[in-house]
Amino acid sequence: MSEVVWLVRHASTAWTGQRWCGRTDLPPSQAGREEAERLAGRLAEVLPRGAEVVSSSARRARATAAPIARALNVGYRIDEALREVDFGRAEGLGWVDLERGLPDLARDIAAGRSAIDWPAGDSAAETEARALGIWLDVEQATASDLVLVTHGGTIRCLLSVAGVEGPMEMVPPASATPLRRLDGRWFIPGPSVAG
Repeated sequence: MSEVVWLVRHASTAWTGQRWCGRTDLPPSQAGREEAERLAGRLAEVLPRGAEVVSSSARRARATAAPIARALNVGYRIDEALREVDFGRAEGLGWVDLERGLPDLARDIAAGRSAIDWPAGDSAAETEARALGIWLDVEQATASDLVLVTHGGTIRCLLSVAGVEGPMEMVPPASATPLRRLDGRWFIPGPSVAG
């Protein structure tokens, strides 16, 4: 069983902080590629040799996983389950467009609801079931440290199914949040590492 699990959000894209980006397969921006390289260097300082790197298939995630794997001198594998939430009709919308076109959804998000049924996208139950499946794989992993390169929405779901308590704040791009198990419970032992 892995001692530490690192939840890595992919590096920035042209839509980061501007538009909902779930299944749209954007590459990282130039700034995002630089973030990914910095993050890889910082993780190489704290991760042991033999860490396993697993990535979402999205280009932005693979472009973040590749420099991490290179810095650790390991390969990485793809896991489709690590994909981002399907935001359905919210995909590609900015906040103002979301408020105008999907006001009930905008209210739910503004109120901090985490269990959201995305119109024409993933339901809260589907998202939770996928996160539970990922977490079952995490619980059976054998690498001492496991690095999951994924997406903001998926990370929030993983923290929830892992039983990590506290507010589910926005996870910054090109950041790695460590989770450690103690007495059968997962917790965040310290600050995130950022690129």
